[in-house]
Amino acid sequence: MFVPRQVQKSYTAGHPAALPKSSASSKNKSIVVSPGKLKHAVSATTSATTATNITKPGTIDLQTAQAIVLALEQLFSSQNPWTQWLDERRREVDGRNDYIHLAAVIECPYFKDHRPQLSQIIVRRALEGVPSEVLEISADCYHIRLSSDTPRTPLPDANTIYVEPAITNTTTRTPGRLALELQKTLPTELLPVKYTTNDNRSWALLTLSSAVTQEHLEKKNLWPQGWIVLSKKEWEYRDSLYRQRREEALQARLQLHHQHQHQPKHQDRNLIPAPAPKHIFEPGLIVHITHLHPDVNKPGISSFIMRSVDRYIRKREKRSPSSSSAPPPAKIKINYIDYKKDSSSCYLRQSTTEDSHLIIAALKKRKRVMQSGDDRKGRKTKEGFVVGRLLEGLEEVEYWRKMEEMGKEKKVKKGKEREGKVSTVDVRSAGKRPRGNSGSSPEGKGKKKKKFGG
Repeated sequence: MFVPRQVQKSYTAGHPAALPKSSASSKNKSIVVSPGKLKHAVSATTSATTATNITKPGTIDLQTAQAIVLALEQLFSSQNPWTQWLDERRREVDGRNDYIHLAAVIECPYFKDHRPQLSQIIVRRALEGVPSEVLEISADCYHIRLSSDTPRTPLPDANTIYVEPAITNTTTRTPGRLALELQKTLPTELLPVKYTTNDNRSWALLTLSSAVTQEHLEKKNLWPQGWIVLSKKEWEYRDSLYRQRREEALQARLQLHHQHQHQPKHQDRNLIPAPAPKHIFEPGLIVHITHLHPDVNKPGISSFIMRSVDRYIRKREKRSPSSSSAPPPAKIKINYIDYKKDSSSCYLRQSTTEDSHLIIAALKKRKRVMQSGDDRKGRKTKEGFVVGRLLEGLEEVEYWRKMEEMGKEKKVKKGKEREGKVSTVDVRSAGKRPRGNSGSSPEGKGKKKKKFGG
């Protein structure tokens, strides 16, 4: 039976108290950091919700610490897409030139969706509470490196599987959480998890220590209950088949729509058919923007795009002095931003084709990634930056068709709302209303009273 190495140890760094023997008893454990040393405090009254979140400054639960350490080990000990990114941020510390500062580690795009959000102090507490056999910590506790005895392992496709967890909580889809879940069921020959590709929220690709056979995939007791598990080869085949059928369905719908538009209303041969209708839209106005921050909104997108284009134009004018005498170009105009909440992509609709090409060129040149939802400036990077792509051909036709259908649905909905409203009717008579301040009749209105006496 596989037992995680953190549970096998009878003590942790800085404190001789034994760790819990089962995962059930560790739910209410929390790691509390005091100046100088790490101490473990048991809180019997804390609930399960409090144990899975950092509720106080200086506190992190044991399960979260294990997940963070496992994610760091996967990132440093494998030949993954972020290996070069880490190598470019090496520095010399304690006589070694391969240390990386914690600030650079938490800025890696690999941890962009990690929950809880990482900080230097949280990573320090995790490494102190759950010592790693793969990573080495510097004397100042703010730099880490891969141990000299641990080589970086490749990621073969035979060891890689596709998993779709049944749990909807996003915290279990972070790299360390997935590894902890698999440690409960997988045999030792497949562990530990070497790397997790977590670019998507609903599924992930995991590379295990050895090749995964069809026999492993068919045994349901080896995987967490409710998970969908496939080999990478099977997943790639199903994904390509899905995309092919989707493209065929799109072509069939467009062809049917085209035939319906060109079909004459009258079948009489003597009548001249109407000419074929042209495009109802101007091509080249829709730009698909990707790699946005999930917490961004429409004003944030507009500010980020406008700033990127403005900086791009300024630098282009500085490089070409001959254009300094020319009048400054007009600002781009974004007519509409088609964006759904919690999405990392959107569609921009411009006034002219030139504006669309200018936005694409500016984003490609600046290579900026959004660090938060309201980040207008962005941080320069080599991968994962915000990019734009011009919609063309059938994809552009399908987009405008969807916009047209949405517009018709809104009109129908507004018409039904108007029909459902109750109109107010004036029930008062059309004649004049009698005066209420005096008892005189309407006929006496306007007549002066006669004065008696002197």
